[in-house]
Amino acid sequence: TPIKSSAASDVYKRQVFKPKGNENSHYYTKRIIGLPGETLEIIEGSVYIDGERLEEDYETTEIKDVGIITEKMKLDGDEYFVLGDNRENSEDSRMADVGTVKRSYIYGKAWFVVSPWKHFGFIKD
Repeated sequence: TPIKSSAASDVYKRQVFKPKGNENSHYYTKRIIGLPGETLEIIEGSVYIDGERLEEDYETTEIKDVGIITEKMKLDGDEYFVLGDNRENSEDSRMADVGTVKRSYIYGKAWFVVSPWKHFGFIKD
């Protein structure tokens, strides 16, 4: 049975972080999909959280590359799983260079978009 949305997409929305706490990296803004303690997997382009398909009510592209998520992934007590909305071109938790994000590496919530111009303004979701 699909679930409407995960607590992560309702509560955390888009977060700003540096992957693996790397101070030399640029800031990333991604949507938190998985919360600490949850089990995630990607099957035929769909995200499953604790065995239930995530039905996302925001615009995304199809997941064609599962990256390092080739089997179920259980998140530790301080780990979050992030995905970009443009899944075809996103560096997110599926990529080894980003991986899961520890709470201490999250700097805050993104609330305003400057670029691209067509999305300029306050983030609505």
